Amino acid sequence: MTHFVRTGNVFTTTGPVDIHPILPTSTYSVKFNELRNQFYLEQMEGFNLPSKLYGNTSSQASRIVSTFLDRPASTGVLLVGEKGSGKTLLSKAISIESRRHEIPTLVINEPWCGEEFNLFIQSLMQPMVIIFDEFEKVYQDEEQLKLLTLFDGMFPSKKLFVFTCNNRFAVNDHFINRPGRIYYSIKFDGIDVDTTRDFCQDNLTDKQHIPEICSIVVESDMFNFDMLKALVEEMNRYHESPKQALSILNITPAQPGYNLYSLKSLTINGQPVSVNRERTDCDVAISFDGGRSLRVYYDLPAPAGPKRPRLTTQSTILRDGDSLDETSKYEDFQTSTDIYTVQGRRMILRNDNGAELLLERPLRRQPTYLAW
Repeated sequence: MTHFVRTGNVFTTTGPVDIHPILPTSTYSVKFNELRNQFYLEQMEGFNLPSKLYGNTSSQASRIVSTFLDRPASTGVLLVGEKGSGKTLLSKAISIESRRHEIPTLVINEPWCGEEFNLFIQSLMQPMVIIFDEFEKVYQDEEQLKLLTLFDGMFPSKKLFVFTCNNRFAVNDHFINRPGRIYYSIKFDGIDVDTTRDFCQDNLTDKQHIPEICSIVVESDMFNFDMLKALVEEMNRYHESPKQALSILNITPAQPGYNLYSLKSLTINGQPVSVNRERTDCDVAISFDGGRSLRVYYDLPAPAGPKRPRLTTQSTILRDGDSLDETSKYEDFQTSTDIYTVQGRRMILRNDNGAELLLERPLRRQPTYLAW
């Protein structure tokens, strides 16, 4: 049966019309019809997630959606990190979590902006997730500025704006430190040790290599989940060690110059001890090769009698069998097995003797004009 659509005094024919009072819960891409000079939505295949998510992706997605539902206005989320670091996975998880609340998702991968686009988005009166994928690549600086009124809460509709980007410094400064526009800003620096162990336990065939893989992840300036999956896949396929697989993979795990750590503290069975700085350098160069140990000397109680002699400075990394000084004790930490946790720039090692060593990597030096 033919239907007629009236626009002003003009009637056009159309096929059967399926009218919905609200947009069905699904995933859509934003398109533009040049002949009709109007934006429209095209349904696309929804997002899927792996059977198991590692790290805190699920908890972050749940928190972001919960915050959005609780706030009266729109909420912005900026996800910053290199490709393969997990930001796209989190954006998908946000979409899927929102789907449980019957909230549709719009994906924008073209530089739509300006008054007409803003009005189109705000005409969609129901709550929605709107994902700007690779935002700084799609939108140049001038186009980013044209979107600002969309995020300032000047319109009545409520949206969850999610931005993924590789380069934070290509995002206009008007988006930064403005929680009214961008409420959350999450930086993806790479995977942590716990996630690495968890993934390797599930997927690595020869699990004796797990400590060495963890060491490589810790030592690397940026080691993302994509790199870890490729490394485990190659090791399983050819029954190789991590070093053998890395020699041919398109992965450069370590960044020269960032393997120095400052020794912060040493505790033994929960009790802090005085580290002998003349035997343990403050800047600790760690070798993550699995066959050496980090040896940290600490002071014994001062004996009765003459003053203790001054101790000579020695390297902090010693091989088994090196001579010891009777005036100090020491603790060995195997750099391949004793890594307990990594918290940002800090790394904690624990050995079987109940000793805990805290190391801290120095901040990178960046030009002042890049500071934010």
